[in-house]
Amino acid sequence: MSIADAIRELRRSRMLTASELAKRSRISRGHLHHVENKSFMPSLRTLEKISAGLDVGVQRLLTLNSSEVVLEDSFIQEVRPFLPCLNARQREFVLRTLQAAPKKSEAAQVVVRGK
Repeated sequence: MSIADAIRELRRSRMLTASELAKRSRISRGHLHHVENKSFMPSLRTLEKISAGLDVGVQRLLTLNSSEVVLEDSFIQEVRPFLPCLNARQREFVLRTLQAAPKKSEAAQVVVRGK
């Protein structure tokens, strides 16, 4: 996973818009756009600002892999404490339900179409 992908996925997992992350990171929206779209490699200072905006350390940002991004999702963070209380059958049910759920972009399309 590239740095740009990690930034975008962490931003999405925290349900932040690019504008919101840019503001939290104290960088311009255009600068964040270029970073997320791999137009250029961000400087260490920019990475520090973005990681602060995402509330993660730079090292975490640089070493994050795609399977770990799932664990960063706010819903998963809320559900995680309850998982040890579930038996194997219940865990399997939760996993199947999450896999069947529409992705955020699909859910957004449904909302837009419903207007």
